[in-house]
Amino acid sequence: MKKNLPSLLIAIFFIVSAKAQYVNIPDPEFKRFLQNKYPSCLDNNGMLDTTCADILALTSITDAATGGVSFSNYSILNLDGIQYFKSLKNLYCPRGLTSLPTLPENLEWLDCSNSLLTILPKLPQSLKVLNCSNNNLNSLPSLGDSLQHLECYNNNIYCLPALPGSINAIVLDSSKIHCIPDTTSGRVFNYNGYPSNDIHLPVCNTANNVNNCPLIPFAISGSVFYDNNNNEIIDSAEPYKANCKVFLSGNSKIYSTTTNQNGFYIFMPETAGSYTLTEDTISQLYTGVPAIDTFNLTTDTSITQNIALQSTLKNKDSLAITGQGLFITETSYPDPQSFPLVGIDTYSGSMGIQYYNNGSVSVNPAITVYYDSTKIKYRNSSNTSVINTGKSLLLMDTNLLPGESRSFTLFFADTTTINNPDSFSFVTNATITTVNGGTLTAFMTEALGLLPLNLTAFNAVSKADNTALLFWSTVNEINAKSFVVEQSNDGLHFTDIASIKARGTGNNQYSFTTDKLNAIITYFRLRMIDNDGKYTYSTIVKTTNNTTNTAIEVSPNPATNKVTIRNINTALFNTSAKIVNSLGVIVKNVLLKQSTQTIDISNLPSGLYFIQTENGIQKIIIAH
Repeated sequence: MKKNLPSLLIAIFFIVSAKAQYVNIPDPEFKRFLQNKYPSCLDNNGMLDTTCADILALTSITDAATGGVSFSNYSILNLDGIQYFKSLKNLYCPRGLTSLPTLPENLEWLDCSNSLLTILPKLPQSLKVLNCSNNNLNSLPSLGDSLQHLECYNNNIYCLPALPGSINAIVLDSSKIHCIPDTTSGRVFNYNGYPSNDIHLPVCNTANNVNNCPLIPFAISGSVFYDNNNNEIIDSAEPYKANCKVFLSGNSKIYSTTTNQNGFYIFMPETAGSYTLTEDTISQLYTGVPAIDTFNLTTDTSITQNIALQSTLKNKDSLAITGQGLFITETSYPDPQSFPLVGIDTYSGSMGIQYYNNGSVSVNPAITVYYDSTKIKYRNSSNTSVINTGKSLLLMDTNLLPGESRSFTLFFADTTTINNPDSFSFVTNATITTVNGGTLTAFMTEALGLLPLNLTAFNAVSKADNTALLFWSTVNEINAKSFVVEQSNDGLHFTDIASIKARGTGNNQYSFTTDKLNAIITYFRLRMIDNDGKYTYSTIVKTTNNTTNTAIEVSPNPATNKVTIRNINTALFNTSAKIVNSLGVIVKNVLLKQSTQTIDISNLPSGLYFIQTENGIQKIIIAH
């Protein structure tokens, strides 16, 4: 037994030694920070124990105003050692850094702005928010797959790396960056103070790439649409096909994707070669044109190929079908004797279907109306012959005479899982056929029955140069033609100042910047015009001429769960401030107090926001 004692002591020594792993911290100010905040994590020689529980548990280092752990009062120039903070999610870097070490692998939010950085290290895949503005950067590393918000203005950056699909906002300097590397659904802003201008930048190609940015070598993109007149051109009344499978094969690989709500698809294969494009079988009533297409991709090739869905029926001018409908709210009172009276809201909808025989002989039409049975349920029809198959409704009619039209109405209700009918598809499409041939007309009705437009937000913000930025968003545009912007000084008498063409389909965001405004308060509204000439008005919004700054101070910025607002203008006491997201939607109203107040923002998603007061606005970034 005694013979084994030295070996046992050696083993115990190595086990104890393995628990602590010490590294040197080269920056004396960073070391002083660690000695003051986490003295138990350093040994007598100032070496950092990378297994120290306090280091491994820290999740956030923010600015001083937050009140948590921060680098304020420390003149740190080198953050080497921060990579051992394994749980760190938010990092607000000290100003003046000349370089960054390897970053913690779980980092989600990084602010390294206002420093002297010339290069960034590899970014963690988990990173959601990056602010590297006001540095000396010449380029950016790969942005990863999770990034949602990027600010990179006031640098020497002329080219962007590939943009992840998760990106929703980019703030850049458009005097240097003239094109983006690939298609994105995120919004692009040109930095010139806040709010920044919402701009459109084209995808880089050999013609617009003035800075010789590296191009994504190959891209094949296009839209899938219902080609009702068989001209292979996307006409204004022809709807796009969402959720359509498209395939690209070549170089021993098969790529697949699904079209978005606007029928759009894109492929970016890695290597040159011959590729074949095909679409999934849509229906026996349609064929894709082209059904198959082959491309020989060479260096810097960008190809656009739309796919037209054309009816396979023979006699295309004999039959036609249209439809219209909407959802309404019904309120019932289960107990009319109760006080207070409690009502229960339910949603019900109806769709009117009208079909025509434009031919010269009588036909026996079959009408099929498709719907999503997981989101709405079929109640009944004015025509008792309608058959419900569970996913579609079928009517077999007879002897429709030349020139004759008939109609019937379908009645629906929302399912128990749906609380807002604006958010789901009412019907995808309808078809009409005959035994001997006929025509097929698809009509898309992807929210609120067949109403042409649903305006979800309309806001106006005053800018520092006394212009106003108007921005609004829509969902499920159908039959929309244009938006006429109207302006008034009294809120009663309006004049037209601009006309913005509607995109006419899908979910969209729009913006418009006015000329300089002379009135103290200016009112705006939208006149929303449909293709048939009918129009409706939006709500009225107003702006106040900015002769002073916002007169509020906001900290911290970026913020996590709380933000402090300091009101330094007594004229704003007991007035309302609005917190508006990057889509222009008001997400919170705040009553301004006379001095300092703290606002809970923990329920707001990470992203770019604006705080609007009666005399101006201020930008804030929220990063949880």
